[in-house]
Amino acid sequence: MKINTVLETIEMNFKGKAFNHNTDECVYKTDEGKKCFIGLFIPDGHVAEKFKGSVKGLLYTYPTLKKYMPSNDKNKLSNLQRVHDASYYNLYYNDIENFNTLEEQKMYLMINAMDILGEN
Repeated sequence: MKINTVLETIEMNFKGKAFNHNTDECVYKTDEGKKCFIGLFIPDGHVAEKFKGSVKGLLYTYPTLKKYMPSNDKNKLSNLQRVHDASYYNLYYNDIENFNTLEEQKMYLMINAMDILGEN
């Protein structure tokens, strides 16, 4: 997937960090419709939106999702998901959750996507 398509997906579809406060964990899609980085590439309504576990586990369980992902490299995808997860945990546990605006969150994901994915 071209990096421009990835950046456009983030810009158009990222609504904020996908975190379940009840279970204290990042999720692929929240009940409110927020999606994590990898969740942005899971088709709406796919059962995988409710999957709990790693990116590698997700793609092992639902191999047909690979065609929707921004890279075929599972390590790159895992790194991108870690960027999303770490950004939330750092904010949440330091009690500065509101520090990042939605635009700042999008920019953070875009910069990391360009760094990790490059022009693939």
